[in-house]
Amino acid sequence: MWSRATRASSGGATRETGYPPPMSTPEPGCDVTVLRIGPTNAHLLARVGDVFDEPIQPARVAALVDDPSHILIVAVADHTVVGQCLGVVHLHPDKPTDLYIEDLAVDPAWQRRGVATRLVEALYLIGRDRGCEVLWVATEPDNDAARYFYASLTLSERVVSVFEGDF
Repeated sequence: MWSRATRASSGGATRETGYPPPMSTPEPGCDVTVLRIGPTNAHLLARVGDVFDEPIQPARVAALVDDPSHILIVAVADHTVVGQCLGVVHLHPDKPTDLYIEDLAVDPAWQRRGVATRLVEALYLIGRDRGCEVLWVATEPDNDAARYFYASLTLSERVVSVFEGDF
């Protein structure tokens, strides 16, 4: 379903394995509007369901929407954000431009209705229009729901180690 670039064993070149079909058909009962958050509609984040880890900080929202490398897509139902997908475009001097899914969450009351798929599709289309050739995401090995979801999009899975620290 999704565009995947695979590394060739010689020289690190990539080859395209296909683009997704047009946007999926919403599931019955999935009456949401999917849109990108920008300066003119950031006020929608004043009313959110269980889709962010912490309370929304207006200064952080302003910085995010002003940064063209960050893409925040939301699903809105009844004037409430019920899903969100944050992507980051990475530019590289030696590799194709990639789109990283930084965060994806859907309010539990709206899960299993196609909301997450619609959010990722909208993010994907923007990334494709921005010249991204690779889409990737990381999740914890024990997050079975996320792993099954991303596999359903025909993304391939590989194991990596993550190192982090505080500033």
